Amino acid sequence: MTIESTYRIYGEELSYFTRKLEAAMIFYDAPFEMLNKNEHDPQEIESRSGTHQVPVLLTPENWMIADTTPLIHLLDDRFPARRLFPEGPLGILVQVVEDFFDEWVARTMVHYRWHYPESAEFASLKMANGNPEVDKVRLPIKFNYGFGQREFLLGIG
Repeated sequence: MTIESTYRIYGEELSYFTRKLEAAMIFYDAPFEMLNKNEHDPQEIESRSGTHQVPVLLTPENWMIADTTPLIHLLDDRFPARRLFPEGPLGILVQVVEDFFDEWVARTMVHYRWHYPESAEFASLKMANGNPEVDKVRLPIKFNYGFGQREFLLGIG
């Protein structure tokens, strides 16, 4: 059995974390292809990776792994000439900054994606691959912003 040398990222175009992994792969100059998870047997991907979240990286060894920060540590070991997490004190600072962006900026992105009607409409249609039937689905979603729970209708219209 031969091992393919190309990595595959299964994700979503508008996913903050898919784009984070894509940027890392470009930084490493690693051979990869981007694939929409929903178009490539999502049940199999979820079963093998142990999560429904994106992105999932398929490695040349045929492993399916999720969670971008541990993936970047793995890739640092595989591409040591171009580390995103350097050694020493600078590496500690990079870890702190990465954690801040990973945990807090993503929340801001979610706010801007769904709070404003034009952004929510764009994201909804993009995630539904342009399917106008999405307009008929309105799900009550509850967000806890720390000052009490607010309910929004997720959908278009």
